[in-house]
Amino acid sequence: MVFEIIGAEAQRQFSETQGSFIRNRLQHIGVPDVDKIDNLNVPIIINQKRLGGNARSTVGTATDIYASLRLLFSRMGTLFR
Repeated sequence: MVFEIIGAEAQRQFSETQGSFIRNRLQHIGVPDVDKIDNLNVPIIINQKRLGGNARSTVGTATDIYASLRLLFSRMGTLFR
């Protein structure tokens, strides 16, 4: 259900916010067979399969956002003692 309905609708709503140049290059997602879905944020959907050779891989390492978050917290974080 998550991939077919919620994921498809979130991806469709996200692609509607993009310009026509980007929208033409994205995969076409049809409207899911639901009555109504409101206030849906853009999700990060990752299949439940092994991400690589390391068993300690996380969503952050799989999506390459880990390095950006480390940089953000190092620059914007507050040290408490």
